[in-house]
Amino acid sequence: MFPELIEGCPNKFQRHGSITMNYYSNDPREIKTKFPSCCATCGCKLPKGVNVYYWPSSRKIYCLECGDEDYRQFLSSAADEEVINGTGNPYCGC
Repeated sequence: MFPELIEGCPNKFQRHGSITMNYYSNDPREIKTKFPSCCATCGCKLPKGVNVYYWPSSRKIYCLECGDEDYRQFLSSAADEEVINGTGNPYCGC
């Protein structure tokens, strides 16, 4: 769920399965709620301790259903950007 530092790869984090990439402070991420909240899209109530997608730049949270498509699109775009910049390898795990 949370990004984890990969040994042997400085500044590389494991995110969402086998995707590895640099992690920046304004990148959206999956977190657990610390207090009861509401989804920014559908308004559903999110109790304390559930997983949600957090977008730091807008300071909004989304339930896993509403935020999944945008979060996956972000991960795809970030991975593509690293490959284009020559810092990522789609065939290697680091």
